[in-house]
Amino acid sequence: MESILVARLRKNQSHFEPAHHRGWQKSLRSRLLGGQWHRVLRHWSRIISETTLNNEYIFLGWREWVLLPALDIGPLQAKVDTGAKTSALHATHLEFSTDGDSDWVSFTFEDAPHDQSPKRHTARVVEFRNVTNSGGQMELRPVIETSIQVGSTELDIELTLTERSNMAYAMLIGRTTMQAHFVVNPSESFLLGGSEESPEIAS
Repeated sequence: MESILVARLRKNQSHFEPAHHRGWQKSLRSRLLGGQWHRVLRHWSRIISETTLNNEYIFLGWREWVLLPALDIGPLQAKVDTGAKTSALHATHLEFSTDGDSDWVSFTFEDAPHDQSPKRHTARVVEFRNVTNSGGQMELRPVIETSIQVGSTELDIELTLTERSNMAYAMLIGRTTMQAHFVVNPSESFLLGGSEESPEIAS
């Protein structure tokens, strides 16, 4: 048992740089010989969990620069909000049309002060959904499907369109976008690059 654990520690040495990890590595033999199996196994389980988390998830700050490639929007700052279920984009002057069995919406997007030339965009409406807004009121919003690029990761998401001119950020990233992909550090910003005034999007 001792040789297996020591071998794993050596094989995964890159994951044990912090001082408390090195300390455990140095004292592992004495703990095993002293019969403190439960402490060794509990520590090893935590390290495996941390390693799995770091390998499978991308860490976000509470705000990040993103692109919406299919809509030709961005880069723009988005607020990452684990309290919101659905992602939302600022949209004004919505106009709806029908083409066969599909509903479409055209809208104006403006991300002041970053976007000095607001443009019209068109997307297919997946459905209309009741969403509770920041004021606690129920609001019926069109839902579209589009793509988002966060760092070097691009994925398909559902996005509701709503008027957000009174909000600090033109886009909000909700839980359904983040699940299975991202973990949020609410004390940090722009973990994927860039700064308050300078976007950085991986190519």
